[in-house]
Amino acid sequence: MKKALIYIIIGLSVILFLLANSYKNLMDSYMQSTNNNKAYERLLDSTKNNCVQFQFTIKELENSKDSIFAEMNKVREELKIKDKNLKQVQYINTVTKVTDSIYVKDTIFRDYFNLDTCIFDDWHKTNIILAFPSKIEVKSSFKNETYVTTSLKKETIKPASKIFFVRWFQRKQKIVEVNVIQKNPYTENVEQRFIEVVK
Repeated sequence: MKKALIYIIIGLSVILFLLANSYKNLMDSYMQSTNNNKAYERLLDSTKNNCVQFQFTIKELENSKDSIFAEMNKVREELKIKDKNLKQVQYINTVTKVTDSIYVKDTIFRDYFNLDTCIFDDWHKTNIILAFPSKIEVKSSFKNETYVTTSLKKETIKPASKIFFVRWFQRKQKIVEVNVIQKNPYTENVEQRFIEVVK
């Protein structure tokens, strides 16, 4: 009888443990879904200047039908970052617009002269307007897409040995490596800083 009671207690403990684990997984999934809903709501609200970070598993990112998420996944694959080392993937799309006007005191164009022309490609557009009597206007806009990935990488604490098998035994630390890919060929990364706030 005592033996049967012990088996029942052990069985109930295992079932309780499995139920608690299942509950935790369901709560994590629920919190992730709630977070992603808030992120989509903020994405659709044009009045907000800040956004909520999405939470996806690698599988969810790979199977996403969103074109931007698909491109983010493609960039991740191009960089050959292992799934277990991936920390974040970020995407930033910006447009820079500049309008410059020059008005000359004297008449520089003939009566009824107007020229309105565009020079453009996928990443920039320049509109030049020349009008009677003395107006010169240049409107420029630049599109930029930036992809940022953060991933873990192991590096030796001391300078790496030139002898390859010695490097196997050197102490290593995990560092967070950040890759910034600018799709616009006219854009150059001049300077960048990334900070991870740790508690």
